[in-house]
Amino acid sequence: MNPNVSIVISTFNSESWLRACLQQLSSQTIIEKCEIIVIDSGSEQNESYVCRELLSVLSCLAYERTARETLYAAWNRGLAKARGRYFVNVNTDDALAPDALECFVRAMDNNLDVALAYADCVWSPTPNASPPWPDSWKRVRYTPYAAEMALFYCFTSCTQFWRTSALKGLGGFDPELKAAGDFEILGRVVSCGMKALHIPRPLTAFYQNTKGISQASSAANDEFLSVRSRFRREVDLAKVFPVNMSDQIDRRGAHLTLALRSLKAHIPWHDEPVPDVDYAVENLLAAAGLSSSLRGALLKLSASMVARGALGNAACHRAARMLLSPIGLLLLHGKPLAAEQ
Repeated sequence: MNPNVSIVISTFNSESWLRACLQQLSSQTIIEKCEIIVIDSGSEQNESYVCRELLSVLSCLAYERTARETLYAAWNRGLAKARGRYFVNVNTDDALAPDALECFVRAMDNNLDVALAYADCVWSPTPNASPPWPDSWKRVRYTPYAAEMALFYCFTSCTQFWRTSALKGLGGFDPELKAAGDFEILGRVVSCGMKALHIPRPLTAFYQNTKGISQASSAANDEFLSVRSRFRREVDLAKVFPVNMSDQIDRRGAHLTLALRSLKAHIPWHDEPVPDVDYAVENLLAAAGLSSSLRGALLKLSASMVARGALGNAACHRAARMLLSPIGLLLLHGKPLAAEQ
């Protein structure tokens, strides 16, 4: 009988973390319905010994060693081997609540039109932090899925729980990326009209590893910004909002709505809005090109923002927010378009 869940773990020089990770997985409430696929990506440590040693308590464990490759190439290798209806990545230094996989499966079984599930998390100062997690640790509360979220940030935290058929249908992860592959694929979720589901409970402890892929240097953020910029250029806004992009009024409304969203963008791990003034200006100019009545006002607004200094500073944000307030009256039906859920 095939497993219900395929757990894929990529490891590189993380022998000690892998042991703790696998031991924690052995306590998952539905581990008997899972398979674990460990991809050893050319590690210089002895992960193979750890896997052999733990086979006695994890008979569902499979191990493969490869040459050094990206995290997402390793995940794709696991995806090709996956036999489960569901696919989930588990990082060697993170941790799951004991019933996390059971919660994910139940959510997906009850929502058959959903491709992907994600949950809240806590930020852990230590690796493989077993629950219960202290209340003092930062809890990141994500929001119910809306397609526009993929235009701003990676909304799935460190764990993505996929319907395997949907992930394979997308072609898996981009193996050329080193740090932003889990963000890049969310853009394809939107472009293909797929849905995601939020579970409003912290199911993972995300280790804040300053030497890890996402924090060791600025390269990860640079890659994220590059991927996001490409998605913003290429996205069909009809996949983000319920609009007819052949209608100029609808297109104008979509761009103005994005401009407003950009100036008060909510990023779950920040306590205050994180304005993206550059993207707001880009959408204001796009709207200006679609409406002669708005063109002068919008161009004047953009010029005013630039005149107050660098596009990203707080003064520009305050000026933009103040000047934009009457624009809402000019949108279709007098208010921004509702995001497609």
